[in-house]
Amino acid sequence: MDKIESECIDRELARWEARRKAKLTVAAEPDSDPRAASRIVDRYVRQQMDRWDAQQQNRAIASKLAPLLSKRR
Repeated sequence: MDKIESECIDRELARWEARRKAKLTVAAEPDSDPRAASRIVDRYVRQQMDRWDAQQQNRAIASKLAPLLSKRR
């Protein structure tokens, strides 16, 4: 499995986990309209995926900067 496939799988796992957590949270609310619940789940998943993308970008930047910073010392 190459790096791109691994990243795609990691992204899908993150999306699945975010959706699972959101559904559990919405299910715990007593009076929830199904359409509102769906919007809440979608919004939460979108926020979590944006956060995940930002973390991946930060990791990529950090991995590229690490050798440069270690040479400086």
